[in-house]
Amino acid sequence: MIVKIMALILCLIILLLLILFSETLKIHVKLKNINNRIFGHLYIQYYNIKIDINPEEKDITIQLKIRNHTKTLHKFNMTTDTDTEESYDNENEDEEKTAITTIIKQIHSSKIELIHLTELAINIIKFNKSTIILALGLSDNNLTIKTCTQIWKIAALLYPLKIEIILTPLINELKIESDTDLSFEIDLINTLKLVIYTLTNKKLRTLIKTIYENVG
Repeated sequence: MIVKIMALILCLIILLLLILFSETLKIHVKLKNINNRIFGHLYIQYYNIKIDINPEEKDITIQLKIRNHTKTLHKFNMTTDTDTEESYDNENEDEEKTAITTIIKQIHSSKIELIHLTELAINIIKFNKSTIILALGLSDNNLTIKTCTQIWKIAALLYPLKIEIILTPLINELKIESDTDLSFEIDLINTLKLVIYTLTNKKLRTLIKTIYENVG
């Protein structure tokens, strides 16, 4: 009797996991980066649950969609006491330049891993028609060209998937601006594959840490 009950519980767990993992995760990134400030929204939808992330306001809204109606379940703000407008306006320009250069150099050193991550994503993600417009200028012109070359390589991989990257290199100008409209679908199992690959790769972990320490 106990064996039958355990077998039934196991079957129910497997069925539940199949239901959870069978639905795709729908993600829509619509963001602009102007003068190191991010505007727009990141939308994540799973079944009837939709999460709206607003980087500018640092708000996260969780919504439930039922037929033609949308109900807000919870909304919270990620702003801390140190995240004030004044602190941004008074930010030292030299420190900002150093932060950007540090991130770009780390991206350049992780180019092989990033290309492999892109190839992995291509095979397991269903992309919708998307556009990324990017203007890139670094304090070192040689670094600008090298970085743009790597981005063009990644763009060539993504173009057949309806993802167009329009890149403008800027010479003798320190500037990074972007306008992203990216939409794709991925199931949770494949999401775990990307997360595991990223977290088990030392260079990608270092890149994430570098971005976290220099942005925000």
